[in-house]
Amino acid sequence: RWETDLTGPGWKLWIDKTAKWTDDEIFLPPVDLAKVPMNQPSCGWDRLASTFDREVDIPGTVEGYMWGWSGNPIGIAGDYRGVSWWSKTFHLDDSLKGKKILIYIESVNLRAEVFVNRKLVGYDVVGNTPFEVDATDAAVYGGENTLAIRVTDPLGNFDWNDNEMYRWGKRMIPGVHGFGGVTGRVYVRAVDSVRIDDIYVQNKPNPVEAEVFVTLGNSSGSAKRGTLTLTVHEWKNPGAVVFKKTVSASVPAAGGQVSVKVKAPKAALWGIKDPHLYIASVSFSGDGGRIVDKAEKRFGFRYFNVASKNGDPRFYLNGKRVFVFAAMTRGF
Repeated sequence: RWETDLTGPGWKLWIDKTAKWTDDEIFLPPVDLAKVPMNQPSCGWDRLASTFDREVDIPGTVEGYMWGWSGNPIGIAGDYRGVSWWSKTFHLDDSLKGKKILIYIESVNLRAEVFVNRKLVGYDVVGNTPFEVDATDAAVYGGENTLAIRVTDPLGNFDWNDNEMYRWGKRMIPGVHGFGGVTGRVYVRAVDSVRIDDIYVQNKPNPVEAEVFVTLGNSSGSAKRGTLTLTVHEWKNPGAVVFKKTVSASVPAAGGQVSVKVKAPKAALWGIKDPHLYIASVSFSGDGGRIVDKAEKRFGFRYFNVASKNGDPRFYLNGKRVFVFAAMTRGF
């Protein structure tokens, strides 16, 4: 696995004021990209790189960078509804040929149309949730690639009201709030045909136990067999291993899931005053060592539940009663 983090500086933001979007058809997942219109920048691809409004960091929003650009910086007049383009270049080495190129986007508000080298490779209209797109067919190896995310922010408000529905074309969609842009991290990954798509750590009532669910993707076209190794160690201290196990893994052609039960009696529990953290490191090897992938997830050994004593519901963390205090600011 090779990965580069595009989060942070070096992005270019351009407001596409003349873009058409109000009557767009909306595509819910799973999306067939062949049916999605090819919405190019209204200035044309050749001018997009030089026509940007400003250089920005992500996560970021149009309102955060351009509030008041219309001449009225007060009230909700700074809200932008429409299309914006967020673009950045990245390099792929020749050695990555043969791997699958994936772009992971943590969050966009609201609709994202993802282009790599002017080719549409992804679409997401759910908004504010992670999604991943396959950019293999659009990638250029041994040179620079251009990632451009076309963001449509069709609506939003700036008050406490987040339960009304608003019209977008022929559809009614949740109101959300009025900040549009790339609101999460962005990564480019190169992986083998069998890869670790997700790691989920499920805590257990015995807080030093857990179950790790590993989702394996498979784009090889056939079932693959291999071995999966789970290592649990202290965060920032890989030598402090509290659990390790290797299991056989059979990955169907459509992908599959493997779970490993963890018992770590020597693990330190996560508590409010002592927040001990661990890393679940997963590696997969198959096809005679020609397919290899590795990923990790940070977590804590702890268990939170609600139980009753004499009819009184109470919060418990790791078997001990806890009290939850918070501030209510609404109306102030």
